[in-house]
Amino acid sequence: MPFLGEEHLLPMQEAAKLLPLRRGRLVGYSTLMRWCTDGIRGIRLESIPVGGRRCTSREALQRFMKRLAAVDAKRRRATSKAAS
Repeated sequence: MPFLGEEHLLPMQEAAKLLPLRRGRLVGYSTLMRWCTDGIRGIRLESIPVGGRRCTSREALQRFMKRLAAVDAKRRRATSKAAS
């Protein structure tokens, strides 16, 4: 997990501001923490504790979203093959 020195660390509250609004609201702190601990479709958001606060990075958010998009694309291809 490449972090300190190589990436732009952000507290979870700041990371939420980088994401698109959901139903007109920021993604919540608990949602980001759930992405770190439980993940989505087997993919977890990378994070690190810094001074008692959980942080992630812009780059980790990008990797997380990119991996989710790849899993969704793979799932769509599998679904379309099964329907054919």
